[in-house]
Amino acid sequence: MNFTIRPIQVPGDYDRIARLFNSVYFEVKTADDLEREDRRIPTSANLKTNENGFITGFCRERAVAVDDSGYVLGFAQAWLAPWSTPGRLSSHVIVDSRYYSNGIGKALYLHLEGWARSMRASSIQTELKDHLPYALPFAERLGFNVRSHNRYSSLSTASFRMEPYSDIIPLLQRRGFQLCTWKEELAKAGTNLERLYNLYENTYIDIPGKTVPEYTLAQWAEALSQTDPELVLTVSYRNEYVGISHLEFKPKGNFVWHEYTGVERNFRGIQLAHVLKLWSIKKAIELGAERLITSNDIGNAPMIALNEKLGYRRIPGHYVIEKSFV
Repeated sequence: MNFTIRPIQVPGDYDRIARLFNSVYFEVKTADDLEREDRRIPTSANLKTNENGFITGFCRERAVAVDDSGYVLGFAQAWLAPWSTPGRLSSHVIVDSRYYSNGIGKALYLHLEGWARSMRASSIQTELKDHLPYALPFAERLGFNVRSHNRYSSLSTASFRMEPYSDIIPLLQRRGFQLCTWKEELAKAGTNLERLYNLYENTYIDIPGKTVPEYTLAQWAEALSQTDPELVLTVSYRNEYVGISHLEFKPKGNFVWHEYTGVERNFRGIQLAHVLKLWSIKKAIELGAERLITSNDIGNAPMIALNEKLGYRRIPGHYVIEKSFV
């Protein structure tokens, strides 16, 4: 079939791009959502090179594949954000499933790769759905390697019963643990963001396959500033943070995305993760969300087992794949 790759045209392409997003992602987007997002994002690149020779800052490329009539068949985007790993671009490529096996995905990936190399990126990463048998071989032929495999799980709030767990949170509180949202913490004198980051830093590297934190303190603080502090849940003991969960409410899809849960190593085995999971479910119920969705590295057996115990059920997940240019 005939198609061409061209830069996106706004606002005309927004509706088709939103429909493509909605065909593969949980969060529902509209053309208006995309337009609002664009108003918050710089229109030009602002890049620097750090002391190790990697690019930092912001850049973005967007393109679509169109047929001879101008109909959008696929969409591709690559970007570097100020909080991204230096040199590593993130990306996604989405092709209308009715037009698979026509070379559209390959053409879009190669377009992004050419642009990434022109930006002097060191690598580009993206996600692939794990329930599509042809997706991973396709990516490997393009030179991508698997960085991780994330298992997704979903919990229905309507079917969840809190009663069997009603004693767990009060018992922990009687032992001297304090449960506060980040919003409540910010209202206290002497709240220290760096101490909370240290907890994230210490727990993130315990995730299978992770060796260094994904974000620096500055990058993490920037990302945290864009989230609802009422949905960042902390557990502290003797004025030290020992547990954290980070949630995001997605009102259009009416679900809560459970982004992260971490417990300080010396405090594991006393049901802190259990408490954070229950508190997260309680928050989702209070928000009126129909479900929670979370992901775990496929090797994180303890967290997967806890999720299953609470009633989470497996749904299609994804591979994180990366292609290096150096």
